[in-house]
Amino acid sequence: MKKSTMTIALAAVLLSMTAAQASEFDGMYIGGKIGVNRSDISGVANAAGKNAETFGFEEGYNWDLDSFLVGGSFFADFNQKTTHTAVPDLHYGSNTIGLDLKLGLPSANWMPYAKLGWARVMGLGVFPASQFKYTNDLHLGLGVEYKLAPNWSV
Repeated sequence: MKKSTMTIALAAVLLSMTAAQASEFDGMYIGGKIGVNRSDISGVANAAGKNAETFGFEEGYNWDLDSFLVGGSFFADFNQKTTHTAVPDLHYGSNTIGLDLKLGLPSANWMPYAKLGWARVMGLGVFPASQFKYTNDLHLGLGVEYKLAPNWSV
């Protein structure tokens, strides 16, 4: 009898601790991205900024640590090829893959966050003189997430 009472008490304490610490943003997530990428080339005659459609996905996992949220994610972004200069034959885009660490501060349904990570950018299309194939870059980000429902956020 004493053993079952201890088990029930321990289970109640552990369940209440989890409920008290978990935020709406804790756990695994998968998301999609769509947007516009504006880029230009420095050092090229008649270089002009040009918009290109971009889309991608991200998946990761977040953990609650006291009043903070810490997470890790994998992402992929795909920037469509478009003409970025006055010379019509120079059209290019890029594919990017990377890993990020995330630090957030959840407050009810809102969570401002910062990201820091690594990105590998791979060029696509016909390039100007630089002819880059890929670069490894620092990936930084700031954002705000809003939880619409238990499994949906923007």
